Amino acid sequence: MKIAIPVKTSNDDPAVSPLFGKAKFFAFVDGDKISIEKNEEQSGSAIVGKFIDKGIEAVIVQHLGYSPFEMLQEAKIDVFYAGEGRVLLSEVLERFKKGELRSVNESNIENLVKHRNEKNRKHHS
Repeated sequence: MKIAIPVKTSNDDPAVSPLFGKAKFFAFVDGDKISIEKNEEQSGSAIVGKFIDKGIEAVIVQHLGYSPFEMLQEAKIDVFYAGEGRVLLSEVLERFKKGELRSVNESNIENLVKHRNEKNRKHHS
């Protein structure tokens, strides 16, 4: 399965980026092969277009806007939630292989990824 994951750096085992559309790099995983590429796109929507061209079948994210989420759904690209906090690429891939990551869909996107900033404001009030 071809997977894309936003990451913070191009190091060997980078942390998953909490950003999607503004992620500096993306890790592309195809079986045991991992490549990390600089993100040249400026929006989540443009990134989804690139994923479609690359034949990506799943993305693993910490946060994702609703518009790119809808585009991923329309393109039949599965979305998985990496979890909060610092998560390394190797950790999230291991959890993915074990089937431990939650699938993101219409019924749970509100709770998982869509409104991170609103949740943070509530916690700090």
